[in-house]
Amino acid sequence: MVSMRWGLVPHFIKGLEEIKDKKYFNARSETITQRQTWRKPIKKRRCLVPVSAFYEWDEYSGTPRKPYFLELSDASMMALAGIWDAWKGQEGRWVQSFSIVTTASNNLMAKIHPRMPVILHKGDYDRWLSRDVKEQPPLDLLRPYESGGDGNAPCQPTG
Repeated sequence: MVSMRWGLVPHFIKGLEEIKDKKYFNARSETITQRQTWRKPIKKRRCLVPVSAFYEWDEYSGTPRKPYFLELSDASMMALAGIWDAWKGQEGRWVQSFSIVTTASNNLMAKIHPRMPVILHKGDYDRWLSRDVKEQPPLDLLRPYESGGDGNAPCQPTG
């Protein structure tokens, strides 16, 4: 387990001031192989982001927006699909950072927000983490979460 900065710092930037106004917290699964920021990390720098829950803001409630706390129905830990990168500043200091991969919402989440983080099933962790550059990244895993073989039901929102 490694502590990293949330909000990917792309390897190609010259200085952190270049990204101060940009938000690299989430990588959209639909464009992850096309955008320069995500193209290299998705190939061989994938990670698991362990969480017990996550917050999402209701996109449909107007103002003020209502936050929802979402967890698996059995309140167990889950792993979000993440990508990471390392950037070395001019003074020689390394910054390791990550982004969470997002996808379209599942039926339950769609009532709150059109997108959700990619929640990986335990049986898919090894495939997601594989660094075999001969294989294509497992993009088929970047889909809305549905309960499956790991025994967990979909996320349950609590307001």
